[in-house]
Amino acid sequence: MIYGFVYADNDTIIWIEYFGVGVFLLSGVFGMLPVIVFPRKGGVEKGKSYIHTTKIVDTGIYSVVRHPQYSAFILWAIGAMLLFQNWIVIILGFPEILLTYFDMIREDKQNIQKFGKS
Repeated sequence: MIYGFVYADNDTIIWIEYFGVGVFLLSGVFGMLPVIVFPRKGGVEKGKSYIHTTKIVDTGIYSVVRHPQYSAFILWAIGAMLLFQNWIVIILGFPEILLTYFDMIREDKQNIQKFGKS
């Protein structure tokens, strides 16, 4: 992000930049909704962090996507690539997307151990 702001090109395609801003905003929604949904529907004990769920949540954002915060990281990388349109940001965005995807798979395995196949 810092590189993108410091070395932003003036030769970018403006409508792609606007689309990138929209993707950034969407990533913020995907990133924040679990903070709201988990304490309400995830069986989180009072005083504990929202990540300490005891129930599977399959409503709200979780009826649309299984890992909204990981999806937010992927959208964030795509938004940066679209917004800055700089070769280094694009090159760094692809490994971020790939590593986040592998982290999603690891999280699925952990959730199966925690909650079972359901």
